[in-house]
Amino acid sequence: MHSRPAMAITLQSAWDWEGFRHSACLLLRHGVAPHQVSWQWLDTPAAAPQADLFADGGAPCAVSVAALEHWLQQHAAESVGIAVPRLRAQQIQICQSAALHCSSQRYLQIYRWLYRIAHAPSLRDDPLDVDAHAIAQMAKAVGREIHKMRAFVRFRPMADADGLTHHVAWFEPEHFVIVANAPFFIRRFANMRWSILSPQACLHWDLQQLFVGAGADPSQRPPPDAGEDLWLTYYATTFNPARLKTGAMLREMPRKYWRNLPEARLISPLIAQAGPRSARMLEGS
Repeated sequence: MHSRPAMAITLQSAWDWEGFRHSACLLLRHGVAPHQVSWQWLDTPAAAPQADLFADGGAPCAVSVAALEHWLQQHAAESVGIAVPRLRAQQIQICQSAALHCSSQRYLQIYRWLYRIAHAPSLRDDPLDVDAHAIAQMAKAVGREIHKMRAFVRFRPMADADGLTHHVAWFEPEHFVIVANAPFFIRRFANMRWSILSPQACLHWDLQQLFVGAGADPSQRPPPDAGEDLWLTYYATTFNPARLKTGAMLREMPRKYWRNLPEARLISPLIAQAGPRSARMLEGS
């Protein structure tokens, strides 16, 4: 077997599924084993590679997706004839969703599963496979995050440089769902100029095109608007202490999302007051 130097594939972004998919196909055709490759992306500092990922223990050679085929032709053995595994549409979707997970090992895990399937096709439909299960769990977590973003984004109207109203929101997701969620917000708010700012990336919709920019700093989050006090008043007055189910509320609105919600500062006081308010309601009935 030809020895092959370890390589670090550099994707265009943390959510560059197409880049990963293209690279994975090339790597499989050349028989590159999972322990011989790591994955990094341009929008984060290139961290020192983990030595235990590489058979020879040496520093990997960073290779861009665009240059990968040429690099393999120069440094790798000729194609060893491994067929790229065919996946069902649902399996591809699960892998694509898992690629948005925050785990730094997500691409490695997906590639390892594909490599194992290429050598043992029967594993493709094994529900007890460790890699398949981990990928499915990551995909489920990403699906929940996509849903929560749609529920918890709060736009605030601001005036742009031309004096036009531009709605701006700040959101800090755990997983890389900002760009993946863009089509939903375009459909939902097609007639509204808006921006969604996040540390990952920023989305800007001008009624015709979507622009994806670099991530923003928390200091750039929009300030409270005049209508926010009205919304908070409404939220507080419609809160029914007798129907409070804290456990169910936290399942639907975990604390990690509270920093994105203007009403979050009311939640703890309202919960604390729920018991006494309910008792007073019963006394007056």
